[in-house]
Amino acid sequence: MSADTTIFESCTRRLVRLFLACFFFAALCSGCTNSSVTVDKAPPTVQTVHKNVRSSSIPDSVDRAHSDLDLTAYTTWFFGCKPIFDYQIVSEREAFGQTTTTLVIQGVNLQLSLPITIDIAKDALPSVVEHENGHVQICLKMYEHADATAREAARKLIGRPFTGTGATAGEARQKALDAAGAQLGADYRQGTVDEVNEASAYYDQLAAVSSALSVDDMVRQSIEKVVHSKIADTK
Repeated sequence: MSADTTIFESCTRRLVRLFLACFFFAALCSGCTNSSVTVDKAPPTVQTVHKNVRSSSIPDSVDRAHSDLDLTAYTTWFFGCKPIFDYQIVSEREAFGQTTTTLVIQGVNLQLSLPITIDIAKDALPSVVEHENGHVQICLKMYEHADATAREAARKLIGRPFTGTGATAGEARQKALDAAGAQLGADYRQGTVDEVNEASAYYDQLAAVSSALSVDDMVRQSIEKVVHSKIADTK
């Protein structure tokens, strides 16, 4: 049997605030059994949206040292991962008006996407535009290995049982698939969104304290910091 589960990993980046949200949606559908893990990776997209925010409209309560980057521009990125699960039901029983289903994941097809949006004031300084493009570069670089991250996350699910309980068999299966999707989403987020968050936060720190480094240099250093930190954590 097969099920289609959509996972959206999203991160909104502002200079002084970082937001992370995950959303899980699932719908059952029929299909054939597939014991493999496959990945369909869509090209990333970048959209620029011009706002009517001007530097002169910044409230006095805002730290002026960071005002241009915080209010006249921000970048939003969404790491999308839509897995289609192939699974086998190994048990399904009813008791006290509830159905409990245990299923085993046999295969996963992963559909990845990365839409990026730059919201920026029409009169933003060239340096602000360049800074936001640096965040885009970080996202694009991290997306290069997103397929490998997703594939590894999916492989961890193969052969594993997941159990769900609901008022109907369909609801029980859905909850079991939600559990599988949650595990996949957590692993995918750790290797994509979390790394982009960390690199982007460090990139903003560099931009706030150094005027000698170019955007390319700050992007490179930020990504290297994340990579080195990841290597150190595995030792």
